[in-house]
Amino acid sequence: MSDVILQAAGVHKSYQLGRVSLPVLRGVSISIACGEFVAIMGASGSGKSTLLHILGALDVPDRGTVRFEGQDLFAGPASRRDVLRNATFGFVFQFYHLLPELDVLENVLVPCMVRRSVAGWIRARSEHRRDACRVLEQVGLSHRLRHKPNELSGGERQRVAIARALANRPRVLLADEPTGNLDSATGREIMGVLGTLNRQGQTIAMVTHDPQVAACAHRIVTLEDGRIKSGRG
Repeated sequence: MSDVILQAAGVHKSYQLGRVSLPVLRGVSISIACGEFVAIMGASGSGKSTLLHILGALDVPDRGTVRFEGQDLFAGPASRRDVLRNATFGFVFQFYHLLPELDVLENVLVPCMVRRSVAGWIRARSEHRRDACRVLEQVGLSHRLRHKPNELSGGERQRVAIARALANRPRVLLADEPTGNLDSATGREIMGVLGTLNRQGQTIAMVTHDPQVAACAHRIVTLEDGRIKSGRG
């Protein structure tokens, strides 16, 4: 795990609230190695989710650099970041963000559909469906392909969200409080899924406020007031 895949250096980020500028990140630097599982901890408002969003190109830093495999993540047009987000990063959020009108399989296929033109999707649809079924089997949901989100438990919905994040075989999985909306037993199940994925080689960066969840990672980085307080960045 010595090869750095994702690296932020001196990242600053503020948000404008009316006439007031609210600093959220104050010069954060962090490196994530290929195959590593990193937990980012901190109190509410510490900047941990903002950092994760910048690492995944969902947000843009005011200052500092973020490099993916040595290349500046924010160089070039915004369309380049759109492609990177879809093809390189997978995202898991606390509240699932599943489309209620789609079944499990269709939700997992959404990133694949977004990635292609209409003609390209038609040509590759069967291959993507096979891949989606494989990922759903991997997370233990092969028996739920045609169920809608409202027919699933919270843990099952999060498994669907994880499968969707893996649909395009991302190099880095970014998880923002993946157990925050779950009871403790279901949260342990989800961490078991993430642990298995990591042992299979998936690079993971995860935000959490729960020390027990963070303990599942290889390394814990703690943020306080927008700066790294402890842990090797």
